[in-house]
Amino acid sequence: MKYNRITAYACSFGLHGAIEPDIPFVHENSWIDMLGKHYGIPVDNRSLPGTNPDIQFRKILDHIRDGIIQPTDFVLIQWTFVERTYSEKYNTIMPAYHDDGPLDKKDRAGVEWFYHHIYDDEYYMNKLLSYVHTVDALLPNVHHSFASGLKRVIRTGHITLKNKLKETKYIGVNDINFIFMLRELGHSEGNTYRYIYPCGHPRVNGHRVIADRYIETTHNSLI
Repeated sequence: MKYNRITAYACSFGLHGAIEPDIPFVHENSWIDMLGKHYGIPVDNRSLPGTNPDIQFRKILDHIRDGIIQPTDFVLIQWTFVERTYSEKYNTIMPAYHDDGPLDKKDRAGVEWFYHHIYDDEYYMNKLLSYVHTVDALLPNVHHSFASGLKRVIRTGHITLKNKLKETKYIGVNDINFIFMLRELGHSEGNTYRYIYPCGHPRVNGHRVIADRYIETTHNSLI
């Protein structure tokens, strides 16, 4: 074993829980929990429901500065969905918030306006990739994946940043958005919601699918 601990960063997809039905988000039965148990190694699960790439990046920089991340940690960052955007008032806004979510009703029209007139997928993807390369330069023991899926990164990101991604420790397990991946897997087996809850969060067996894919991609690093 080359590492003493797995330190993982993700959004709610790094925890088991759901919005519909109402199930509190917890570490137990998450793919991160399963990964640690598979290798018999302690886990520090830093996943934060509702986070965005900007907050993830700031937290990771803080944890590097404060020594929370150790040289003997296997650091795994599952960068959350690229369209999630930082907001001083709400921390995170996302497209679905224009008609649902925790926003004040008067702010929902502003969210819809932002995504229609301001948000640019290529710009925000390139910003996310710049975060990846910055963290990669600071941490020799960091490994990256994308909740949005690699195909979207390749389709949207600037060619220079995409090509530089080959120099990072990318260990992604999903070519497409995790929600679509698990929904399609269930659909192929005759039950669209076999692996995900109606809100799109993974069920325990969905976390098992994700964990098995991470085990396959991390095997050479953690054994």
